[in-house]
Amino acid sequence: RSGRGGGRGGGRSGKAPRGGGSGRADGGDVTKPKGGERGWAKAGGMSFLKGPSRGEGVKAATEPKKLSAAQHAKARNDAKSVTKAVVKDAVAHWEKFRTTTAPKAERERHADAALDAMAGDLVALCMGPKTARVAQSALKCASDAKRAAAFAELTPHMAELAKGRHAHFVVKKLLDYFERNDTAALESALKRKTAMLLRQQWSAGVVDHLYHLVSAKRRRFMLLELYGKEFTLFGAEDNVGAAAADADAERAPTLPRLLAKASGADARREILRRTYDAMWPCIEKGLVDSPLVHKWLAEFLPVCLPGQMEELVEALCGPVLLRMMHTKDGAAACSWIVSRATPKQRKALAKACKGHVAKIASNEHGAIVMAAFLSVLDDTALANKALLGELRAGADDVVCSRAAGRMVAAAALAPPSATSVGAEAVAMFEACGVLISATQGENADADADAGELAGDGDDDSDDDGDIAAEIAEAARAKKAAAKAGTSGVSKKAGERRRQELLGGSGQLGATVCAAAARNVGKLMRDSKGAGELLVALVTSTSLAQACPEGLAEVCEAIAEEAAREEAGEAEAGGETERDKSDGDEGEDEDEEEWEPVRTHFSGSRLLRRLLQASPLEGLSPSLAARVWQRAVSGKVSIWGKDHGAKVVAALCASVDADVAKAAAQEVKAAVKAGELAKDAVRVGGKRAAVEVADAPKSASKTSKRLRK
Repeated sequence: RSGRGGGRGGGRSGKAPRGGGSGRADGGDVTKPKGGERGWAKAGGMSFLKGPSRGEGVKAATEPKKLSAAQHAKARNDAKSVTKAVVKDAVAHWEKFRTTTAPKAERERHADAALDAMAGDLVALCMGPKTARVAQSALKCASDAKRAAAFAELTPHMAELAKGRHAHFVVKKLLDYFERNDTAALESALKRKTAMLLRQQWSAGVVDHLYHLVSAKRRRFMLLELYGKEFTLFGAEDNVGAAAADADAERAPTLPRLLAKASGADARREILRRTYDAMWPCIEKGLVDSPLVHKWLAEFLPVCLPGQMEELVEALCGPVLLRMMHTKDGAAACSWIVSRATPKQRKALAKACKGHVAKIASNEHGAIVMAAFLSVLDDTALANKALLGELRAGADDVVCSRAAGRMVAAAALAPPSATSVGAEAVAMFEACGVLISATQGENADADADAGELAGDGDDDSDDDGDIAAEIAEAARAKKAAAKAGTSGVSKKAGERRRQELLGGSGQLGATVCAAAARNVGKLMRDSKGAGELLVALVTSTSLAQACPEGLAEVCEAIAEEAAREEAGEAEAGGETERDKSDGDEGEDEDEEEWEPVRTHFSGSRLLRRLLQASPLEGLSPSLAARVWQRAVSGKVSIWGKDHGAKVVAALCASVDADVAKAAAQEVKAAVKAGELAKDAVRVGGKRAAVEVADAPKSASKTSKRLRK
């Protein structure tokens, strides 16, 4: 033991132990006192752990006195005794002013007393479940002076209160009061704390509530807070105000414009990283209910980095996506998500939509998302089972909905167009790659695949050389799409997908056609675009190949409705068999409001559009022939005097030569008999050719130019 401290109490090598222990400097043995280790420690063997001793003249360090469990409990109860008394007093006053039967002055007096009792501890008391309710009611019924004092105490702690399970309701009450009485306080509330509050469950609801109350200038400023601190600190607020005052909002500081003004690629990448790091906790927790988050996603997804896109798709492609489809920006973000999702992720999303498809399709923005989803979903069997099954079950309600009609027209019958989903949605589909999937069936390789699927024996598909060239062209197109960043889009031809959706298991095409035939009168008279479904039905080549019987049924129903409108048999009690089978439609139509198509503004124009549409091959007789034979033939003089003159002009210009010739002859006879004015029927904005033949030869030069 030479050179080392003796035993456990010895000091370092060659030195005396700390604290005057029993170790020896010469390394000799240390004799421990009686009592074992405990006695040895008491004798000073571990005195170096206790600090200087009193005997050396050094003041001993004072140690806090340890309390037992009972003493801790008593201390907690003593600390809560004051709070309990305050709560008891406030609740007693609350029971008196919460009732509406008490006089206003009495309620105000008790509310003031409750606020006086909680004054000083109001922030802490608002965190409790009962006292939070007391505070909300007291702020509502108290006098202006007491309310102002309470607001002065609560306003500096709004961010802290917004995170509370019960206190966030008090913050919402404050924001509602600021909206009515103090606009300046509302605009400055929770400023520069948006990103932090969006990450927590209760405070995210407060931010959403504030977003709906503030002005457009503050909304844009709240969005800028998500992009980075530099955009909200260095004069950005003034720029936001100027942009909000601009009518066309061309100077609005959106994320793409901020990236365009960045100094270089590194600066742009840093901006994307900061805003992504600020919002990722919110996305990861599924806090995406706020329209502010929808707006951020709609601006961020088109410009984000590939790795960020993959993480966002992985986090959002599921049930959480259903909470974003009801807003315009949320629908845009959802379209980007479904277009970039993998087949496995789309399958999970389809299962998440099960049970909510009808509600989604009946929403204006949700229908756009459903159109994008059906345009990129390759698994048509899954689509028929999880998505379209619910639409088939409630086909009548779905068809009569304007949004759902556009969804069906865009996704199942034809590629999305401006008339079916709107120009903005088409531009969005082009940006995110949905139209690449929807229009793949329009090229030669998709037509060849569709011909093989339908078994129609196309002559071009018999040439092996042409098939090989088409396959190579399709491969090059897919490779170019992957290089452009659209590798997540569908790989199946759009025409083939639509035929599988319409003519696959369950026969969606037949179901939609039957529902449209039952509700044809309601669709034709709708002034908000529900009739677009009929236009999509009669012009869909996919439907003509997958379900020709259903298409013929729709054309027959349109012709019958045109005849009914002219004759008025339904109002006289002579309902057709189709009208009797649809009991609800007869009850919905009011006799005073009902109007035949030939005099109906929207119905006559929709019928003209249907007649002007190109006839589908294999449909015999055509729609123009059916309408002419059932409704207009022999009654041109009646149809030509109202809005129905547009229908007669469409028949005269029909591509069906027989119908055009018969209509022109009858118009000519009506003009000669004086039953129809010469300028009553116009084709393409000018008088019909049949009128020009009957015009006098001595007409003026102006009349000749008009006839020409």
